[in-house]
Amino acid sequence: MASIVNTVGKKATPTDRNNRRLVDRGSEIFVDYQSIGTSFKDVVLARDIKGFTAIVLSGTLTLRGHLPVSIAYLDASAFVNAGGGVVTITSTAHGFTIGDSIQLYAPYVATNGHVALTNYTSTYVLRGTGTVDTLDILATYAAFTPTTSYYAIGYRDITYAANESFGYPVAVEAMSPIFVGKGTCTLKIQAWR
Repeated sequence: MASIVNTVGKKATPTDRNNRRLVDRGSEIFVDYQSIGTSFKDVVLARDIKGFTAIVLSGTLTLRGHLPVSIAYLDASAFVNAGGGVVTITSTAHGFTIGDSIQLYAPYVATNGHVALTNYTSTYVLRGTGTVDTLDILATYAAFTPTTSYYAIGYRDITYAANESFGYPVAVEAMSPIFVGKGTCTLKIQAWR
């Protein structure tokens, strides 16, 4: 069981059973209750946090694009302006489904890691007009032809029922989204900083 150790001149820090300081956890814990509606919305807290846990008290909650599902390499074909703000990207047998969220990246380089494509830096939700070999996203069109080293990482929505919980050790500034969710539900969020 964790305990709190006070030291003179320092803020209290949680410790584990062996009295080791848990510096990744804050000494201030607070609880917030939020009701979520049927449309996706940003869930924010009014304080900076180092992490949180949440439990669905009633109803169900769907988190937007939280479960990474796969990587699909893009074909060496030019992005197509399909009209109406839709951009079509060719990626043969990509394996994603309608509603998955994707992010587009340049070839992976160990020194730089994942680098988003210039002009396509957002997270995009796949539209129903795509096929098993194309990705349709809503974006401002910019001409681009990738090589086969460019890729998309896909994220699938995940749903939690009443009495299920989830959490992330993630630092988030006050009034910034900790996640995007929808569902007729009430959440209890416990966060630390």
